[in-house]
Amino acid sequence: IDTAKLRKALNEDHIGSFVGKGFYPPHKEEYYNFIKQIQDFAVNETRHGIPIFYGTDAVHGACYTAGSTVFPQQIAIAATWDPEFSKIMGEITAYELRASNTPLNYAPVIDISWQAQWGRVVETFGEDPYITTVMGNAFIEGSQGCDISESDKTVVCLKHLIGYGSPLYGKDRKNSLIPERFLRQYYLPPFEKAIKKGARVVMISSGLVNSVPCHANRFLITDVLKNELGFTGFTISDWGDMQFLTEFHKTAPDHKEAVRQMVNAGLDICM
Repeated sequence: IDTAKLRKALNEDHIGSFVGKGFYPPHKEEYYNFIKQIQDFAVNETRHGIPIFYGTDAVHGACYTAGSTVFPQQIAIAATWDPEFSKIMGEITAYELRASNTPLNYAPVIDISWQAQWGRVVETFGEDPYITTVMGNAFIEGSQGCDISESDKTVVCLKHLIGYGSPLYGKDRKNSLIPERFLRQYYLPPFEKAIKKGARVVMISSGLVNSVPCHANRFLITDVLKNELGFTGFTISDWGDMQFLTEFHKTAPDHKEAVRQMVNAGLDICM
């Protein structure tokens, strides 16, 4: 690791979270040592001594680690109609993530999708709230178990709140038109049940619901998720969505204002 860059990131820029590792998939030993160097530095050489928040995408296996088990996408798991498959996927994925020192998995996707034109529909459990709830909770049970501090368990991150998989014309990160009653009847139940199951992290959708960017939507993040559903964990943005508010949504003239909008809407961590 380039310790000079790490020192600047943690002590000068006050970075609190890292995601993934680019360029090539390292083996679990390399990944483990790579993250350990970051965590040791965060604990021993920063003012607060708090470990950083390290997560990666492992929606169908720890596929950013070389030699890991790659499972079918969630849509295929749902097609089995057997939640035991989802639980086993969660168990093995958690085991392999922890072997590479990764404590947080940006999975499962429990946002339903009725839009077959959307290119990422394979990442979902499909269009049905019930099967999404059952499969999602099975994955959570396999991943987190009864104690997330166990050496073979990982914290899960529910995604994406909300309506991400139902863009009007099938384009990724675009607008979904969802009446509030429809949203509450079909889209919210999987999140509500997963939070009761013990999920600690929720990722916010990169898209818009009824023309309001989700990352700047206080109604969705604070009023509904935190106050109504009683979610007390962390909310996190998706990749680059602070910049997206300035460059695409045009709700903010610069990054500082974009961060203000996200924080005031209830967002805790910016990816």
